[in-house]
Amino acid sequence: MLSLDYIAGFIDGEGTVGIYRSKKNNVITPYISISNTNYNILCKIAEMLKNVYEIKSTLTSRKQTNVNHKRAHVLNIRWQQAINLAKLLCSKLIIKNKQCDLLANKYNLCTPRNGWYTNYMANLKSDLMSSMKVLNSRGSQECDPSKSSLIDLEVLKRATRRKVHNKYYGRRERLSEKTSRPDEAIV
Repeated sequence: MLSLDYIAGFIDGEGTVGIYRSKKNNVITPYISISNTNYNILCKIAEMLKNVYEIKSTLTSRKQTNVNHKRAHVLNIRWQQAINLAKLLCSKLIIKNKQCDLLANKYNLCTPRNGWYTNYMANLKSDLMSSMKVLNSRGSQECDPSKSSLIDLEVLKRATRRKVHNKYYGRRERLSEKTSRPDEAIV
């Protein structure tokens, strides 16, 4: 059986921890993915995550574009499953530790359960996405998320627990303009 340390090493070496915004409907999705040419090892990782930690994943194969290259396979973990895995791996990752910390500890704090964002929550989510983008850019690990407004956990916890205050938040808004309800004001 594979250990969690082995999976953490795999993610550090060949994986991605991030937040994806779909272009079609502007939905923000947390994800962890692992790419490799060895299909069998990805199957074993997926099976172990499902059986031991109850984390669902999808395994897909990419189209082979060059005859000199092997076919690549991708193991994707998304939504709450990715956040659960990030919580498990936070202390074990070395290279992608900051990304994992943002995903595990900050994503749920700046995501309302009902999907309707206040201006404040939308700004927090935007800060989270920009921090993740800087951390995932090639050759640039200089972003220190501890200096970001996202790291102030007490402020985030208070903002998610208390009722929305008109002085700071105004109307409820979705991040997507297509599905916003501008006629619904906060009372």
